[in-house]
Amino acid sequence: MQKYDVSKDVWALIVMNAQVDYCDEEKGSRVVQGVGDDPSMAAAIDNIVKLINKSFKRVVVASDIHPRRPDNMEHVEQSLSREKRHCIERTPGVHLIPKIEQALCGKSSKPVRKGEHPSLICNSIGTSPEFSTHVSTLRGLGTRHVVICGFPFNSAVGMTAIEHINQQFDHVYVVLDATRSDPAPSRSPEQMKQALHLLGVELIQMKDFV
Repeated sequence: MQKYDVSKDVWALIVMNAQVDYCDEEKGSRVVQGVGDDPSMAAAIDNIVKLINKSFKRVVVASDIHPRRPDNMEHVEQSLSREKRHCIERTPGVHLIPKIEQALCGKSSKPVRKGEHPSLICNSIGTSPEFSTHVSTLRGLGTRHVVICGFPFNSAVGMTAIEHINQQFDHVYVVLDATRSDPAPSRSPEQMKQALHLLGVELIQMKDFV
């Protein structure tokens, strides 16, 4: 079985939505619950930390950070996200969970902000106005391998993988035991796996790294 060594060639890691709102089962407003054989949240977070601690050339964090709504927009926020405080700027939910933040210290680039528009419930990194700059930076580094982890697999992570394979990076990977999925009515994780497989995204596990 092939083992991947990120210290060889140029590898980049993208960490999606490692925020309180997505990850903290006590404080988060829209915690990713997991589907089927997903790892526990604690196990997924531990695996993300292990990935961050590997020798990636570049580590990128992408987060939903919606502008603070005026009081008269509260009903719009609720109807859009079904969560009163979904990743709203200047609320605790937008912050990275401490374990991830500590691991990233000194390793990550400037975060890529998503979900800037008040009416946008944002999923993938490709919706960011900074996406083209992000891609140009990876190309400038000579990046051949893009590894994606974080939350949720069946939306933000999967769509971000598709966007990077469409940008014609040589290899795009999703680390399945460093992510979890949202349950229905979100897209089926199996449908996402099939779509990724057809496009050439490689679905791997932590054990596949040296």
